[in-house]
Amino acid sequence: MDDKHRLATESSEAIGLFPGPHLAEGASSLPIVRTQLALALDLVDRLDGVVGVCWTVSGVVMPQAGFSRIVADWIGGGRFPAKSLVRLGEVAPGRLCSSGLGHFIGQEIQLPIGEAQGSGHATDLAWLLIHELVAIGPVDGPITLEIPGRKPIHLEPSADGAVVRVDLS
Repeated sequence: MDDKHRLATESSEAIGLFPGPHLAEGASSLPIVRTQLALALDLVDRLDGVVGVCWTVSGVVMPQAGFSRIVADWIGGGRFPAKSLVRLGEVAPGRLCSSGLGHFIGQEIQLPIGEAQGSGHATDLAWLLIHELVAIGPVDGPITLEIPGRKPIHLEPSADGAVVRVDLS
């Protein structure tokens, strides 16, 4: 992260929100995550000087304003707040992979950057796919998603089921 985008954390303190033992087994369920994020949203909006918010599962750190906007949208009925909860990165030349989606569906996604017509398009598509996959759950076999305004998207789990491979051809 360059200096322009680095959060000023040198003199900061942290507060952690985690489900208690009675909710630990359901920590990835959407109602618990939604409640946890609603509480975090309330805290960051009420506390002075909040620099950022970190989702420890994926290591995503967001500035407070971005976190608040994305999470408030989800709580209000919008898209799953993937950018606050899932990290995207290039795992091999030309391959974009998620980190943190597995917390919700037990699988990460991997898609070719070139076939998505550039990394910007690939990340946009990845966010859209994450939203869809959180809604439908794990991919157990080959499926095709029909998303309005897009070509059909073919998904297939890896041999061990840990990764969903995206084919755009």
